[in-house]
Amino acid sequence: MLTKLSVFLGIAALASIAWFQYALVTNAYSSGFETCRAQYQERLLQLQLENREKEKTYNESLNSISTQLTETRLRYENTITHLKSSYDNELYKSNQRAELYQRLSQSDQAKQRALADYTAKLDRSLTEGRELVKQLTETIRTRDSQLRALGVYLEENNKVYE
Repeated sequence: MLTKLSVFLGIAALASIAWFQYALVTNAYSSGFETCRAQYQERLLQLQLENREKEKTYNESLNSISTQLTETRLRYENTITHLKSSYDNELYKSNQRAELYQRLSQSDQAKQRALADYTAKLDRSLTEGRELVKQLTETIRTRDSQLRALGVYLEENNKVYE
């Protein structure tokens, strides 16, 4: 029969085998867990770097677009100022012509005076019409530039969220 010692040695051997297997499984699990954790940390760092690069590109693009919009607005304001100056000059010339028409009409009959007044009004109206067309043309150009810049802004903004 089995003696107490052989039973004890059998139990001790089984316990040793169980402990050895437990240690192997625990070490394998810990090793796998540490590997996964290291890979996770590496991927997280990579994503953070990519995000920072995208933010940097986005901010640079946004600053560029903002600068373009500011320059467009300044060009528009300068052009309008120039157009107003030109308009004032044309009005002055128109008034000079009107005075000439008046002088000519005073030497003749009343109908010529009325004709001169009418001619002066037409001349002034023509000058105002030209000025309005110039301003509207420049306004449309400015709006087109702003819309193009806004389109670029939206494209850059979409790149960040891709």
